[in-house]
Amino acid sequence: MLSAFPFFGVLVTDAIETGWRKRSLSVLAPIVACSVLAVLRLAFGIPVSGHTLVLGYFSVVCAWQAPRWLAHTELVVAVLCLAAIGLMKVAVWDDWQTFVFGLGAGIFAGLIVRRFASDH
Repeated sequence: MLSAFPFFGVLVTDAIETGWRKRSLSVLAPIVACSVLAVLRLAFGIPVSGHTLVLGYFSVVCAWQAPRWLAHTELVVAVLCLAAIGLMKVAVWDDWQTFVFGLGAGIFAGLIVRRFASDH
């Protein structure tokens, strides 16, 4: 299942490796919150795009990683995916609301992680 959603798979891996094994609540909590919101939004009709939520979070967290070629590659791919999703949602489907709210929620969660991670 995670192979169908590679960015979500990376987040789950980060949650297991950093959040669970190292007991880092600042990493684990936003990943769990983003994951739960991305799934529950369908049941309650919350106007949030799960793709932009996860990719927004992923982009912010990747942007602050130590300079490595893989982190930069992941960031570029995530931003390109966000651009493609934004183009489809806004230009083709006129669905700016879920794109903007999902992206905002993902960026907000990523900034919270960066804030608390920088305190340690």
